[in-house]
Amino acid sequence: MDSDIFNQHSTEYNDHMQRTGHYNAQNEILKLIMQFIKSPILDLACGPGHLLKELSKTFSELKGNDLSENMIQLAKQNNPQLTFTNDDATELISYHQKFKTIFCVNTLFYLDNKEKAIERWKDLLEEKGKLIIIEEYPFVYPNNKFLEGLKLNPLSPEQIIKLMSNLKLKLIYQNNIKIDDKHKLFVFVFESLLHPINFIST
Repeated sequence: MDSDIFNQHSTEYNDHMQRTGHYNAQNEILKLIMQFIKSPILDLACGPGHLLKELSKTFSELKGNDLSENMIQLAKQNNPQLTFTNDDATELISYHQKFKTIFCVNTLFYLDNKEKAIERWKDLLEEKGKLIIIEEYPFVYPNNKFLEGLKLNPLSPEQIIKLMSNLKLKLIYQNNIKIDDKHKLFVFVFESLLHPINFIST
């Protein structure tokens, strides 16, 4: 992922997400999945920290990470009480503790090596921990041009489920919320399998 683009356009990105209803859709998604969320929680690509701010109203033991330093600065302004790191989401080299919930929000389509990243996230999950994937589909480029320099590889909901299934993550919940007339925000809650031999593909 090219952090330079997000460093240059962190405020623009935040304004875009607010103005276009993406944050409102995230808030509605949270209401749907509260039963699956337990702390400690890691948001592995937290951006300006909107989701963490909403989660902090209910949960403690929250940590945020983002590859962009400027995104982290915005996230700290929104969440001055939280701890943040500046790792690549594929590596997360600062983390050794386990989490009960890991959020991956609008991140999968930026990653070159999705399988490697997901295996790393699985390593950081507690037993029966939840990996929550939130992605928009179909992906719509914003009218402004700040994302044009990125190489994106959007996945359909079916592709996301298949990818996670191949990596022995069990889908236990899915839903979606309308962002606008062009696309929706999808949420998938996955659980790591303790006994892969009993796995049934979703």
